[in-house]
Amino acid sequence: MELFTEMSELYINEEINMYTNKYVLNETSQGNRYLYSVDAKKIFQLDEETYKYLEKNINNEMMLPEVIKVNQEDKSCFEYIEFSDKNFLTIKELSKLVLVLTNDCNLNCSYCYADGGSYGFKPEYMSHQVIDQLFRFLSENEISVKNLMLFGGEPLLAMEQINDVMDSIQKYKVGINQYLMVTNFTILTDEEIDFLINKNVHITVSLDGNKIINDQLRKYKFNKNKSTFDEVKKNINRFRTAGGAIESIESTYTKKHEMLNISKNDVINYIKNEFQIENILIYDVIDKKRNDDISFTELRNDENFLDCEHLHPNDLKCINKLEASALSVG
Repeated sequence: MELFTEMSELYINEEINMYTNKYVLNETSQGNRYLYSVDAKKIFQLDEETYKYLEKNINNEMMLPEVIKVNQEDKSCFEYIEFSDKNFLTIKELSKLVLVLTNDCNLNCSYCYADGGSYGFKPEYMSHQVIDQLFRFLSENEISVKNLMLFGGEPLLAMEQINDVMDSIQKYKVGINQYLMVTNFTILTDEEIDFLINKNVHITVSLDGNKIINDQLRKYKFNKNKSTFDEVKKNINRFRTAGGAIESIESTYTKKHEMLNISKNDVINYIKNEFQIENILIYDVIDKKRNDDISFTELRNDENFLDCEHLHPNDLKCINKLEASALSVG
């Protein structure tokens, strides 16, 4: 099974997640608690006691299936949920479909939750077969998509896959309301500019503030002395000159900002003044003691991670989001 069919292209849009290679432990803002098995494509709803027990042992992948096996008959503890054709097909419009087109990235940000975009795996790209199968499934079941997110890694490294997506949408006549993309915007050809503008892709650019703080946090993998800030600024200007518009800027707020006495308002005001963009999204880097084997192994340090105990609850936004349903592309 391909990496990207295992990762699933739909995510549950919630606030707190912990994950390993094979399991996602999720608590919603409404207090519902779930365990999602990546391999089995199945979700278990948990009671509070079991959730807290698994939260402490999320790093022990051998323990998780044993807990499920012992408790899945106990309805007071687990409610078994499987996204079969019968219940999934009652959904005729997906609010958001996130396509992880590649886990490859040209940057190595110091706080990256995805280990430089790779999620702990070797760099791969979504195959033509998976893309074709997904949109054929949506078409055959008359499912439209309100927001189609082109995601990575760095999605602009996957232009071949993006073209496959557009071709499949046209081939199977799948209804898409709008296209979204989160990109570091450090790699951008003239052809890609024309493509993004013609397809009316809503662009969110990742940038962490002024040149000093941004270049300390967001570095190239293979040329650490080159400024990512300068490249992003140049590409934003190129994109606008060609007639494109930047939807928003997404910033990651770290303890490095605090050490340099840079507040969230400082980041917001700087970006608004420098780029004349009003929609600024700020995400905190929080060490929630996730104890996963995918990321944070070498990155848990005082330079990046904020103390979640001293943050307002509204600031506890999870970087890695899941959508309200899960779709298996078998």
